[in-house]
Amino acid sequence: PNPNCVQLMDEIYSNFLQKHQVDQVLIAGRWVHADLGRLRETLTWLKNRNINIVLFGPMVQYDSSFPRLLARSIQLNNPDFPDQHRLDEFERLDNEMRSMSTELGVPYVSFFKILCADRHCVEYAQRAPLQSDNSHFTPEGSMFFAARLQSSDRPTVVR
Repeated sequence: PNPNCVQLMDEIYSNFLQKHQVDQVLIAGRWVHADLGRLRETLTWLKNRNINIVLFGPMVQYDSSFPRLLARSIQLNNPDFPDQHRLDEFERLDNEMRSMSTELGVPYVSFFKILCADRHCVEYAQRAPLQSDNSHFTPEGSMFFAARLQSSDRPTVVR
């Protein structure tokens, strides 16, 4: 982990959250399986202090640069090309995180449930790529995701 991030998180958990009332803590990260133990501890710590939490799962990730995969799919005239390079390990991690969230009673947001269906994930938002890399939305992708997240018929947030 980045030392600056560790220092910031230490400050938030040992100081800020102890002294300030917050409406809700949104927890997101570039998750890997090894994070699950610490994440469970963090969620439990927050719940024990009656802090409302929403956990965001792992982002849809690919084995190569997402913009490069989109360009190659256009070259090959193969719209399924990016899906063929999606890393399934992050969908499995999403399932594990969702289960942990349910067990702990923490609302959970799944990028996979919001962005993917039938082994195909959304790749474009307003004719722009959805993602700029494996962990960040483009501005258009952010707006697209926010709209999907706000939709009232979404069965994607587990409470």
